[in-house]
Amino acid sequence: MYLLHRLLILSFLPLWLLAVYFLGKQPDFWWLILLVLILVNVGAVYFSGRRGQFSFWNFFILPCLLTLAGFGFLLFIGGGAITYIFAAIMALADFLLIRQYFIFNFVPNQYQPYSLENLSAYLTVFCAYFLFSVFFGSLILLQYGFIVLAAIFMPLIAALFYNYFWINKIEFAKSRLFLMIIVLIILELALAVSYLPTNYYVDAFILTVASYLMLSLSRQFLLGVLTNRQSQYYIIVAILALLIVMLTAKWF
Repeated sequence: MYLLHRLLILSFLPLWLLAVYFLGKQPDFWWLILLVLILVNVGAVYFSGRRGQFSFWNFFILPCLLTLAGFGFLLFIGGGAITYIFAAIMALADFLLIRQYFIFNFVPNQYQPYSLENLSAYLTVFCAYFLFSVFFGSLILLQYGFIVLAAIFMPLIAALFYNYFWINKIEFAKSRLFLMIIVLIILELALAVSYLPTNYYVDAFILTVASYLMLSLSRQFLLGVLTNRQSQYYIIVAILALLIVMLTAKWF
């Protein structure tokens, strides 16, 4: 088991780099390249957890969504060296996350408290940004309808946010109302942002900041540790981030 886990997570870097190479050579087979990446992630997660538990299957959510979102984002950032750099970053993210799964499940003496929750939180933010970028990129560049894209992407966003609460040990019975409200707000915000004369990177950033703010406040509230000072901190950080991006963004 350990050997298979090791081999699979070490294959992430060459696989992601090969994905970029073959996308340049055979772009029509993008679906096959994506399928291979996801299957390798599934295999790596499978050998990194205790399969007798029902909650084990939740471990598949973030790695698969991160791979899907990162691959989609890769299609929109063009070619050149930047694509290989991004592929290497994605490989590192996959490696760190699934390695952390293995340590959490099988090497508890090496596990640092809350390291999995913290790493998952960072990757959830990046994954959300990639998903939103692909959403707005498809809306602006490919001219797909908003309703069609919402029907495809909102379930993915809901699964990503569900995983965020789950990894923080918040039961679905407690988080489902917050989850529904957050997803609905994101959907309405996406519709409003789609009318802004900005590019899809900026649009995605706006929704990512909103998601970060709502998820962070909801998590703290559900865990019973939310304070006024923390609320002010999250709100101030979100406002400053939005102001910096909006003031420096290129408006059409």
